Amino acid sequence: MATIETLRNEINAIDDKLIELFMKRFNLSQQIGEIKKQNSLNVSDPAREKAILNKIPSSPYQSSLIKIYKTVFLESKKRQETK
Repeated sequence: MATIETLRNEINAIDDKLIELFMKRFNLSQQIGEIKKQNSLNVSDPAREKAILNKIPSSPYQSSLIKIYKTVFLESKKRQETK
């Protein structure tokens, strides 16, 4: 049986990866925002958001993942709007 410390160490490693991936995602989102601005496109893209949410598999974590992604979308749009 795993210990709390072992499990927390695993979570810490995952958190480190998530932080790196979120930073990359926000950087790419900011670049997309610059392209949208140059082409007079809307920051919001509901069809794309829906397509991403539809990729989330049905599971006990589905509603939590949807909430997390909606927050990611919101923060990404904020980054796009400030550029």
